[in-house]
Amino acid sequence: MADLDALFRPKSIAIIGASNRPHTIGHRIMTNLKRYGFKGTVTPVNPKGETILDTPSCKSILEVPGEVDLAHVIVRNTLVSKVLEDCAQKGVKVAIINTSGFKEVGQAGAEMEKQLVEIGKQTGMRLFGPNCQGVMNTDPGVSLYSNLPSRACLPGTCPWWPRGAGWPR
Repeated sequence: MADLDALFRPKSIAIIGASNRPHTIGHRIMTNLKRYGFKGTVTPVNPKGETILDTPSCKSILEVPGEVDLAHVIVRNTLVSKVLEDCAQKGVKVAIINTSGFKEVGQAGAEMEKQLVEIGKQTGMRLFGPNCQGVMNTDPGVSLYSNLPSRACLPGTCPWWPRGAGWPR
């Protein structure tokens, strides 16, 4: 697997913080992965262990069967370091950290963000974020839409750009 394939062409994704509550980030990302036909395995991770969008969840990333290429982390900022340590123990290659509340909120957040960077350096796990939305890959062989907005770009389209309008020069 090439360096960034785990981010843009994952075979397996764990959504840590998946939820049954509509309009939450964990619910939207699960919905988007299903709606746009992601070709790999999606495992919701939720401490309650409930079924989310007809998919049984695991209580921890450490309980997810098999390898996990990509973890999408949507938990409280004070929990992210522990989740990343568990991801590293599991052998997760890349983690998208959707969570906010790091250096953009001040010194305490900046210190927490430094911890994330250290975990990435020490374990070799690539980190995307914090405070980001996610990624997409419109290749029909992947169909990855691990992102928050409910409208995705499909091959050859972009729903938020007016039809017929050229790209800005």
